[in-house]
Parts: sequence; C-alpha cells; structure tokens
Amino acid sequence: MQSDAFNSIMNTQEISEQYYTNMQNRFTPGAVEENIYFTDYYNAYQASGGPAPKYAVRELNFSQGKVTPVDSPTSLAIEGNGFFVVSDGRKDVYTRNGKFSFKDGALIHPNGLKVKGYALDESGQQKPELINIEMSLDPETKLYNGKYTSYKFDEYGTMYGLETNIDPITKNVVTNEVPIYRVAVATFANSSGLRPVGLTIYSNSENSGPAVVGTAGQGALGMIKPQHLELSNIDYIQQAYKAGQAKQASSANFSVIKAQDEINKMSINLIK
Repeated sequence: MQSDAFNSIMNTQEISEQYYTNMQNRFTPGAVEENIYFTDYYNAYQASGGPAPKYAVRELNFSQGKVTPVDSPTSLAIEGNGFFVVSDGRKDVYTRNGKFSFKDGALIHPNGLKVKGYALDESGQQKPELINIEMSLDPETKLYNGKYTSYKFDEYGTMYGLETNIDPITKNVVTNEVPIYRVAVATFANSSGLRPVGLTIYSNSENSGPAVVGTAGQGALGMIKPQHLELSNIDYIQQAYKAGQAKQASSANFSVIKAQDEINKMSINLIK
C-alpha cells in the first residue's frame, strides 16, 4: 500500500510538472498542450496475476490555436489541419509555429531550421522535389534574387516575387507577381502521436505514422493565413486548475504514507 502511494506521488508530481510546463509555454506561437497520464502494462501481468506496473503516456493536443494578424510578411499560420515542414539539412521535422524570417538567404524557423517547399516555374507549375525556400537580397541593388523588389505569400502558401516596373507609355508603376515557391504542409494519421524534439518542433513516430506531404488546400490540409501567427492553444486557467488537483492528489498520497508509517511504529512497539 505504501509503495502504491509512493508511486502515485511520483506520478502526480510528473503530471503536475507537465501542467506547469504547459503554462510556461502559453505565449509561444504554435505551442500546444501536452498531457501525461499513467496506465498499466495489463497484458504482461494478467496471466501471472502479478501487479501491473505503471508507465507514462504522453499525448499532444493539436486543437486550433487563435490565429492573429502580425506585421511580418514571412509569418504564416495554418488554419485547419497540417504542419509546416522544416529541416536541419539531415532530417525533416514538423511545426505549427510559422514565425519565419529570412536569414542568409533562407526562410527559417525561430530555432534556425530551414522551411521547405516546392519550386514553381513562371506559369505556377509545381516541381516535385521538396527543397529549402530561399530568397537572397542583393545588398547593392536591394533586389531579391537580383530582380524582385519584394515578395508576398497567398492563402495556398504560394510565394511570389514582386517585379516593379514603370510603364513607358503611361508612366504608371506596374507590379508583376511571379510565383517562385509553394510552402509544404504535412499531415499524419495520428498527429497526437508525434514526438516532441524541441519547443514547437515534432518528429514522426510509430504512433503518428509517416508524414504525408502536400500543400495548403489539398485534401484535408488547411489553408495558410499570410502575415498571421497561430497562438498557443494552452488554456492557462485550465492548466493551473489541473496542476492544483495534481498537487492535492500528491498531498493525499503523502498522508497515506505518513499514516502507514505511524501504524508500523505502533506495531513495532507492541511487539517489543
């Protein structure tokens, strides 16, 4: 009984710590609620009739966070199902945090991972290879890729280079939008089974299944909101309440251990 109570204390402490971690991440774009609970190894012990030890199960809650407008033209949010694909050059991983920026000519995630997509030809036809999205700025001409004055994204994740010219006849400014890339969006059979490998970064696992990579609007994949960010879906008040409940449960189990110690002491004294 004392051992069970001690194990319950350890379990509730781990659960409580996860609630506090969730609360700390509530202001991080794309951060999601992570829940932990303990279950038994039933199958291995039912036949022998022995005790069923506990093991931790972690689940990620990828319910939609609030999508809010921001000033940055490289910030993107997914409304609906899907993850951005980012890479360290060796392995692709996945995120809902679209707070991207250009650095050294590459579109990157806040932790430096490069955002991946598909190259487009000038008619908008998509090439099959998944590549890094790159756009370098010439420091002398102030042009991107040597010819674009700026760039923009649309709701399908298409990135356009903007060419600005002066009409020789009307003298009006004419802006031509040239499709360059389309941001990749991935989905999984069971997204809650993804494995965290960093804050807002996830890797696929046996539970999640492999990534199915496409683009916004394909099948069940959501759409992209340019110049928006998806905020955390963590409910601070709810997490604080759950942390309080876990603390109460831990205190109750500690009382059980304390009471059992007193009973043991009384038993020893009676024997003496």
